[in-house]
Amino acid sequence: MLRIAALVIGVLTVAMGQTRADPFTPHVATYGVTLQEIRTGEKVVRSGGQITLRLARLCEGWRMNTRLSFTAGLEGGRTLRLLSENGIEESSDGRLLSFASSNTLNDDPTVLTRGAAQIFPNGRGRAIFTSPARREVKLPSGVVFPVAGAQLLVKRLAAGNKRSTRRLFDGSTDLVSKVVERVMENQILLGQPPSGDPGLLDARSWSVAGVWFHPKTSETLQKTTVQIHANGVASRMIIDLGLVVLNARLTDIRRLAPPNCDAKPR
Repeated sequence: MLRIAALVIGVLTVAMGQTRADPFTPHVATYGVTLQEIRTGEKVVRSGGQITLRLARLCEGWRMNTRLSFTAGLEGGRTLRLLSENGIEESSDGRLLSFASSNTLNDDPTVLTRGAAQIFPNGRGRAIFTSPARREVKLPSGVVFPVAGAQLLVKRLAAGNKRSTRRLFDGSTDLVSKVVERVMENQILLGQPPSGDPGLLDARSWSVAGVWFHPKTSETLQKTTVQIHANGVASRMIIDLGLVVLNARLTDIRRLAPPNCDAKPR
């Protein structure tokens, strides 16, 4: 239920295509989160939360930090609380990845994950986790890391493909998810424009539905529907985690300046 890193990283980066030379737009985005559905049979009294995403350009890659906080008050006094914080750094060629995540559900102990991964020239890869325990995981041929996988999806969307499949590894768990995405006919519109730089939404967009499968059992891990803008912004998300369905709407979007990679160190 808390496999949020792959969701936020893999979903929110899918739409950042902008130019052929540098296909992503560095930015900070904030999303208001509400509960659309809960499947425990309980009645929701109140709910609310926020997703914050920061995508920064590095001279030799990308850094992304995401944070999800969500609380729902249920009839009878029970409270559902989610907190997920994730960070990755990925090289420009999509072959090196470092990752760290922290996930908490209610009063359960926080789950910490940390490590690094590499994709070799033959297409296979290896991930080494250093937390919660040291272990090595082999990555299958064709695996992609979040940013490189997002670039692949954007390329397919721009080419008019209605369906796309990726094998995604982000380090939130040791799973390589199979992600199947298809373009929907109906758009999920934003409504009220966000603050900051709302002009970033003045572009063509697609509604993309994705299903995340367990690589061995084919069990559905989660489902998503995202409104993707061609200039680099995901304005709406519907996140189906099984027990709960969350609705996230972009409330603020601001550009980040690219790094000055030509500056000489003193």
